[in-house]
Amino acid sequence: MDYFKPAFYMDNFLPPMQGFMFPELSQDKLVTAASPQAVMALINSDDFGASVAAAVGEPGKFHEAEIDLAGDALTHPEIADILSNASGREITAAFLSWEEQEQRRGAPMADSQVWNNLVGYPACPHHADRYGLTTTTFEQWAAQQDWTDPAA
Repeated sequence: MDYFKPAFYMDNFLPPMQGFMFPELSQDKLVTAASPQAVMALINSDDFGASVAAAVGEPGKFHEAEIDLAGDALTHPEIADILSNASGREITAAFLSWEEQEQRRGAPMADSQVWNNLVGYPACPHHADRYGLTTTTFEQWAAQQDWTDPAA
């Protein structure tokens, strides 16, 4: 049995998921209960799809594979900087306590963000390399997006 374990999807920074995951991003704030030092592993959904297609196309090559699929691993301040450069807007990372985020967005959202401090997604780009899979960095991904929509 082979399987992929994708990291946090880069597409979560775009509508429609942005409205749920990062609603203040449209006001140029990346708000989280994760710590400023917490590293978030990120994957482009197109890379994930291509990886699954590769495994279906060459099942022998991927037999018993366990791939922690990530294209990048960044802190929230680094993510905000890349989004700023790509969008031409000044996006800042804002950090709240679990209690503040729980009051604003509910316990499940606060828990998921603090989870990244304690556990996080494994970031293993070398896993993809081992199988000849390519991944996209967050900077590459962000440069390909249309940031002219104020909700994006």
